[in-house]
Amino acid sequence: MAMCGNCGAQNPANADRCGSCAADLNPLASYAPREDGVTPVRRDTIVTAAQGKLYGLRVLDGVIVWWNQLGPEDDTIFEVQIHEDRVYALTMSGQIFCIDYASGRTRWTHPTEPGADAALMIVAGLVFVAHGDTLDCLNTHGYLLWSQLVPGIGRRTRITLAIPKPYQS
Repeated sequence: MAMCGNCGAQNPANADRCGSCAADLNPLASYAPREDGVTPVRRDTIVTAAQGKLYGLRVLDGVIVWWNQLGPEDDTIFEVQIHEDRVYALTMSGQIFCIDYASGRTRWTHPTEPGADAALMIVAGLVFVAHGDTLDCLNTHGYLLWSQLVPGIGRRTRITLAIPKPYQS
């Protein structure tokens, strides 16, 4: 097993630098605090799902950095989206999960209609979930803002939704 040329850590990938030290080589993002003092979310993790689990894998080497068992192994996670610092996932058992992107911890869950006839869209800080004949609108903290009957809206794999941009003078 090679050693990282930068920090000396064991490096099973035999790369010049380990995943931690290679961040400065990563063209995907800069992690330094911005002028307003906010540190951007690291974008070095991809998210995938299998057997009721979400997995966060480091882009540079594929190492699993976190996982979260969302439901039983026979539950299917059929839609996953990343928005800002959160991962949203829909399951066949009828749940939407909000997961912390960096740690993989569950932030909140919200019930939907069981089955694969559902779709998810995140726009302008709002989470839209179409399931069955219902369109739910939640905020990013998991609070239901409204729910509206729209016959057939959740009976397809995508939501048709147009959100106007704020007017700028």
